Amino acid sequence: MDKIIQKIQAVIFRRTPSLEFLLLQRTNERGGYWQSVTGSVEDGESIVDALTREIKEETGIVAADILTSSEIFSFIFVNRARDTANEHVFMVEVKADVKVNISNNVYTEHKKFAWIGFKDASRMVKFEANRRAVDKVGKKFGVISRK
Repeated sequence: MDKIIQKIQAVIFRRTPSLEFLLLQRTNERGGYWQSVTGSVEDGESIVDALTREIKEETGIVAADILTSSEIFSFIFVNRARDTANEHVFMVEVKADVKVNISNNVYTEHKKFAWIGFKDASRMVKFEANRRAVDKVGKKFGVISRK
């Protein structure tokens, strides 16, 4: 049996007092779509360590700025390379005044970021897994679902 790749997704949000989600726009070469922080768990790394690392790499947000983090669901899928992956989805609340810096991303995966309200964030993300994650966080905080 092939190895199952472990992945993470971080649905980063803040309360200002409204609920806002941090979305990153991929570069044109990587599709140009909006998404949450995502990434792979490296060999020997825990899921939580991968979560913290990916958040820092993609946004510049460090653990000290994270107020809460908890897994809300995980699911298995087959990616484009036909690898089986198990994605662990976390809701991550950050301080309202947190600074985001995508320019230090060594992989230049993203060209923009934005703090987006619930309804728009749920509509903007490309993949169903991202949408489900945003919806679950919104539901947890009593925001009306788009459905």
